[in-house]
Amino acid sequence: VDPSPTPTPTPTPTVTITAACNHDYEWDVEREPTETEDGEAVYKCTKCGHISARQPLTAYQYYVLESTNKIKNAKAGSTVTISSKHWNSFPKSFFEQVAKRRDITVNIQFPYAQKMYEITISPTQKVDTSNSKVKYYGPKNLIGTYNAVEVKAK
Repeated sequence: VDPSPTPTPTPTPTVTITAACNHDYEWDVEREPTETEDGEAVYKCTKCGHISARQPLTAYQYYVLESTNKIKNAKAGSTVTISSKHWNSFPKSFFEQVAKRRDITVNIQFPYAQKMYEITISPTQKVDTSNSKVKYYGPKNLIGTYNAVEVKAK
């Protein structure tokens, strides 16, 4: 009888080698915001799922993101309606996307001074985003530039 203990073999670690990914990142909503809680957006590779950045996503940011995507993904010849009872301004990037899509009509409904307004941007209407000092387009700009009309609440 050998009194010395038998050594336990050490398991060999498994190493997985994968080909390097030529990352293609885009922002994705990982957790949607609500009226009372922020969500989270991630900058995620569409090929391998690697996340390189995270950032809070407020309800306003989400509204702008969803509105911009509606414009971006609309079928040619369609009318895109964007409506909110809470938000009434858009960043320049939103209107830059509208300017790229001169094959659709955009209808925006928004509140201002306890009234609801509506603008319609037709495919033939000029959308000017050339002023580098303008970062946001607020309700007064929308009303004046796009001849907003007051609409009755539905």
